[in-house]
Amino acid sequence: MQYPIDIFPKSITNDCKDHFVNQLLYLEINGSSVRPLYVGSGFQDRNIIMLEMVRFAFKEHPSHKILRCYIFTGDDRPTHYVNGKPLLSIAGTRDWKEFIIPDPYNWKWNQIGTSCFFTAVKNFHSSFHEPSGIDKAVWRGRVDQCESRRDCLKIMNSYPQYFDVADVDTSIDNKKFLSHSDHGKYKILLDFPGIGYSARVKSLAFLERCMVLYPRKYWDWATVSLEPQHHFAYPQPHCEKFVETCIELLDNEEMRNYYTKNMKKFINDYVTRKNVLVSIVRAINNVG
Repeated sequence: MQYPIDIFPKSITNDCKDHFVNQLLYLEINGSSVRPLYVGSGFQDRNIIMLEMVRFAFKEHPSHKILRCYIFTGDDRPTHYVNGKPLLSIAGTRDWKEFIIPDPYNWKWNQIGTSCFFTAVKNFHSSFHEPSGIDKAVWRGRVDQCESRRDCLKIMNSYPQYFDVADVDTSIDNKKFLSHSDHGKYKILLDFPGIGYSARVKSLAFLERCMVLYPRKYWDWATVSLEPQHHFAYPQPHCEKFVETCIELLDNEEMRNYYTKNMKKFINDYVTRKNVLVSIVRAINNVG
């Protein structure tokens, strides 16, 4: 296979090179023109959507010089250098903030029927104008991707009066599936890290409910700017403490409203189509 890069990150072994480059884009930008020098097959259609996002971004904000960049849309966690340049990624640690580029799910997510992220979140209004009617904390997802998910759900399922949580593979188990709008019927929304970052924090935040996040290392372009204990509850990384915090918040309306109010302001001010495009241009300029 002819690779689009000469010097791989040290952490990428020979047997991983094909997988790595399949989730890579190499782009050249000149003014409003975006020329793909390489686009890997990618996961789902992330790479195609990422290319579309970059084209929209520079159509509205043309560059004043020729830029070249590598973008990785894969397992969400790289803090790598490629050919001497930082590799832009859709998530990373807080100290990698300037090289995190908005993820394709901020544009569209065809696999779950979201053809436009910002149209989808507007449709949430029908649910979050109503008061939350279920006095529980809710979560749906796969537990095989993260030990903290599995361990916390085991404890939470012992308290059905406080939690509505389930291990759901939406491709085979639709009985337990909840739409994003259905999540808005609950007082508290839970979120756990997966293999890498969590893509759903931003969309759930538009439901205007108190959020409790399990501690994590990786963040996306927007959530990396959130402040723990200001925008959301952020317990210690222990399942027992996580469960205890959720139960306490269910009985503390004032604290739930505090987190909800702060998150609402952040998400409405920051997670906009305009800021997605500006953030793409800024990230590429940081390495270009």
